Amino acid sequence: FASNSTSEYLLFIPYLAIIDLLLLLIRSSFTMCNQFIVTSTPAKLIPRPVTPTEEPAKKQRDSPEHVVLRQVLADMKRHRQTGDSQKVAETWNALGLIRLHMQRDASSARECHAEALRILQQDDCNNKRLIAITLHDLGYCCERMEERTDALSLYKEAISLLQQDDCDKSHPRMIATQRAMNRVLRS
Repeated sequence: FASNSTSEYLLFIPYLAIIDLLLLLIRSSFTMCNQFIVTSTPAKLIPRPVTPTEEPAKKQRDSPEHVVLRQVLADMKRHRQTGDSQKVAETWNALGLIRLHMQRDASSARECHAEALRILQQDDCNNKRLIAITLHDLGYCCERMEERTDALSLYKEAISLLQQDDCDKSHPRMIATQRAMNRVLRS
């Protein structure tokens, strides 16, 4: 990770931790056990009604997916109470990653990332790298939904912001976004 500032690196750490955790869960072939009903409103996860014959086992309730989801929702509540809009946006991004990679729901994930972007734009966020990360994640959702034109546009905007933030071509975020853009262009 090439950065001139320790604070920039520290801002990136939560994303690395979330990505590492998600990759670990995906590699372990865990899947969401359909314990939640995903509503059209990104803020709502409604527990699915349980019939007496299908009482969830403690193992399922304490599965890594549920632990991660409970933690992200607790973080969302805490950041909303403190009024830290950048942290709220980061939490929406984390929820989007959960919806995309664990619940396999690109449409709901796109709504989460779109909400994060709305919050960042509304607050005139100066953190161009965070906005670029959000645009990249939003582009990936569009790509998964086969909306290639939208995905390409979002990836280009993310690259533009990274360049404005003085990220050189060897920066990991720049490389990842450029690869994503090339993937869309090839398809």
